[in-house]
Amino acid sequence: MWALWRYMSPEQLEGKPLDGQSDIFSLGAVLYESLTGEKAFPGNTQLSVAAAIVEKEPAPILKSKPMTPPSLERAIRMCLAKDREERWQSARDLASELAWIAQTDTGTQAPVSTRIGLRERLAWGLAVALGLLALLLALGVGRRSARLPQMVRTTLLPPAGTSFLPFNFALSPDGARVAFVAMGEDGKSTLWVRALSSANSQEITATEGATYPFWSPDSQQLGFFAQGGLKAVDLENSSVRNICPATQGFGGTWNREGVIVFAANVSGPMFRVPAAGGTPEPVTRSQEGSAEAHHWPYFLPDGKHFLYFVNWSSPTSPQKNGIYVGSLDGRAPKLIAPNVTGNAQYASGILFYVRDRTVMAQPFDETKLETERAAIPVTQPEVEKFFDFWQSSFSVARDGELLFASAADAPSRLLWYDKTGKASEQFPELGYKGPQFSPDGNFLAAYVDDEHNGKHFIRVYDLQRRLSWRVSDGGDESNPVWSPDSKLLAYREATSQIVVAPVDGSRPAQQIVTGVNVIPCDWSADGNLLYMSLGGGAYPTVEVLSLQEKKVTTLAKLGAEPQFSPDGKWVAYVGIPTRNISVQKYPGPGPHIAVSRIPGSAQPRWSPDGKRIYFLQPDRKLMVVSFDGVTGRVSPPELVVQTRVTTAAFGWFQYGVAVDGRFLVDSLPVSNGAPLTLITNWQPPANR
Repeated sequence: MWALWRYMSPEQLEGKPLDGQSDIFSLGAVLYESLTGEKAFPGNTQLSVAAAIVEKEPAPILKSKPMTPPSLERAIRMCLAKDREERWQSARDLASELAWIAQTDTGTQAPVSTRIGLRERLAWGLAVALGLLALLLALGVGRRSARLPQMVRTTLLPPAGTSFLPFNFALSPDGARVAFVAMGEDGKSTLWVRALSSANSQEITATEGATYPFWSPDSQQLGFFAQGGLKAVDLENSSVRNICPATQGFGGTWNREGVIVFAANVSGPMFRVPAAGGTPEPVTRSQEGSAEAHHWPYFLPDGKHFLYFVNWSSPTSPQKNGIYVGSLDGRAPKLIAPNVTGNAQYASGILFYVRDRTVMAQPFDETKLETERAAIPVTQPEVEKFFDFWQSSFSVARDGELLFASAADAPSRLLWYDKTGKASEQFPELGYKGPQFSPDGNFLAAYVDDEHNGKHFIRVYDLQRRLSWRVSDGGDESNPVWSPDSKLLAYREATSQIVVAPVDGSRPAQQIVTGVNVIPCDWSADGNLLYMSLGGGAYPTVEVLSLQEKKVTTLAKLGAEPQFSPDGKWVAYVGIPTRNISVQKYPGPGPHIAVSRIPGSAQPRWSPDGKRIYFLQPDRKLMVVSFDGVTGRVSPPELVVQTRVTTAAFGWFQYGVAVDGRFLVDSLPVSNGAPLTLITNWQPPANR
């Protein structure tokens, strides 16, 4: 039996009102197929067929059936017009036209036998088409019920006592299972697998600290990153093997020939390596000495070409930001989506990516390696997006199943800890990230997902009166830093500029710095100096902006997240590329004094009295050292609390130290964490 969704009109797919012209379109599709033996809008999946109906014209009938009368081609073309006003106005008019065509030889000089065959096919096709229409109307359905299979939106909950680690999940290519990283109540994260036909999930042993899982093409193995390396696990026996070193993975993909392409570092090119293990070799090229980053690879079906995202490219870089197609044979990459920021995936002729926090589906010719026609929205503007690395929280299977994390379901939350590290209470508002206490202790600044749709604004919260107000209005602001008098805030807009705005909104924000991945980090006690991380080179640098002289100088050529002691005499920061915490005199000279020697430590903070330095280890433990401001001596690190922050990486702060010594930490829930959303038989949002 014909699948009715193959014969739907464009307006039905777009969720517009229906009328008799919608039935005419469906009849035209049936007539086309009856005459040619081919679908008017071919495709292997509902996704590709829907895209073809909305945007593509059928192949000319005369191309496959050259003896077809031109009048018949015209009649069917009128049925299939995208604009319903250009179609036949009634089935009676169409029937009269077809009957007339069947009785004439207009436009043909074919032999008698050919004409007889044509008439027979036409008569049969007309009978089938009108019979189908009569049946649908008799059953009381027709255009109002001939819909795509009902879209199903399913909620997937994390295993009991855990939370999904954001951005760390992947649908298997066959659509049968999902791999994800979940964090337990102890703050440890591991890799899990769940069959979509089951309510139970299986934890994979020896995968602690796993990030960014990706599947083998046969859906039997998983690649992932952990403990500074690229690893793989065979799901049949749960055996984990090391493939190669990877400092900090940012996505991987696996083809049928056993080749893995992966991003090994925050910046730089991507690499290829045999899935069985070996020495990685560069597979893309990035501008030497720049911050240009290649992330989130995804193999196309041919196993030779792959999608990837170029980020933080400099003005002189030959590759600008956007989605590219790379090749294992070393051919030059091809830019296919210059206006897209973030990861992209491919399934059944469709390119998936996120624009304005909405998953978009755009037809893509994998032979020509180029997009076709307009993109169609699949979700509402709700998808979580990590704007530092422009990773969007979604995954697709080969048949177009879509799994994503909705910002509406996963608002961030802050949790109070006392001086001893004991959790006390949850902050009363949701959606707050990057907490920063004002120097006078009266206010909290954060970047906040006010509308629970993934947009972030700077908001100030009055800790005494328990009310808040918005300071910014762009939707991509983050990393607020207080002036010493608690009257101004410096913060980042998108990733390319720093602005300063008065807390009371008395005047507009003023841009003070532009650059590649600039992040404000601290403000000097005299109000003149703003300390920043700048990502314009191969590694971030620590920069100092004099607000009076409007001059920027370099404090550390390799470093990030500078934090100055309350008296301004010392600075703690993340050393690069070793990724440990150091402290030194300011403005120097003087030795670099180690605070933490564990690679991956980040986010240093001073206590209000300047006698302690806090920081996060890669295992999410909040640590503290005592500091002697006279001698510069540092005590061995001690545990304060095992946090449940999403990541301990540098670039943004996930906790604040209050003037009374308490901590406010951006935390995942201890249990019953936010769900993931699975969509099958998806349609554009207007159809819902």
